[in-house]
Amino acid sequence: FAAGLDGDIEYVPSGGCHIAETEAEMKKRVAFMEEQKKTPGFKVEYFFGKDVLEIEPALSPHVAGLTFCPLDAMINPFLLAWVTARTARRLGAVFETGTEVTDIQSLGKGYKILTAKQEIFEAPIVVNCAGTGAKAIGAMAGADLQIDPMKGQLLVTERLPRVFRHLVSTLGQTASGNILIGATAHFGVDDTHVHYTDIKAMASRAVRLVPLLGKVSLIRSWAGIRPYPADGYPILGQVPGLPGFYVAAGHSGFTLTPIVGKIMSEMIVAGKTSYNEHFAVDRVFRVPTERKIH
Repeated sequence: FAAGLDGDIEYVPSGGCHIAETEAEMKKRVAFMEEQKKTPGFKVEYFFGKDVLEIEPALSPHVAGLTFCPLDAMINPFLLAWVTARTARRLGAVFETGTEVTDIQSLGKGYKILTAKQEIFEAPIVVNCAGTGAKAIGAMAGADLQIDPMKGQLLVTERLPRVFRHLVSTLGQTASGNILIGATAHFGVDDTHVHYTDIKAMASRAVRLVPLLGKVSLIRSWAGIRPYPADGYPILGQVPGLPGFYVAAGHSGFTLTPIVGKIMSEMIVAGKTSYNEHFAVDRVFRVPTERKIH
């Protein structure tokens, strides 16, 4: 995917680690990974005790273990957005920025889209990929999408020499050297205020896991909203009863961009895909006891 774009997105196939501070956490993590290993092509390795520091020397000696997936990678989400848009324009895409959609009307075969600028667009196929706005956009067309807001907060440090060899749980070091520290997950919350208690908790955990961060300056914090389906799985596909109206929403940010694009293109062009039934628009949503982001 990255090779086909018109620019650098700072893609680094570093592999990624998930940290377990206690033996109980590690036991639970291993059990979860063993289930994931049933997926063809999935790879994971386990490290315990002193072996953890061989993988990531900056971690605290108290860390009980970690799981390592060599398939993980890092990219710059800002560059991804700009470069993907640039590539799409070269291939013929047209972006109508600053254009608020006010209504979507069925034409029998296709849809009429009305905007706040009094513009009218018509298309045989509409893809609702509006993120946190997907629920409202869906309602305009008559689709009841079970998507709610989920607030997340992040911290960013000053630039540092290379600290990590890989992506480490909720700690990621950018190509420029800044470390991103995350993250919170507040379900059903749609404000973008940053709260001191969350900042303190994230920073404290980061220092506990990586002691050298205790002497590092934080330069920024921010909050954002993710679209979160009731069961935590993305909503991908055509809405039953609305031929030509598709939804691609509720996945965990930019990391799933390539596969979501592939799935949607298969569904629109071929009418089918080998995607998981968990993603169907008309599935029965069951809220899990422990919410997760897939």
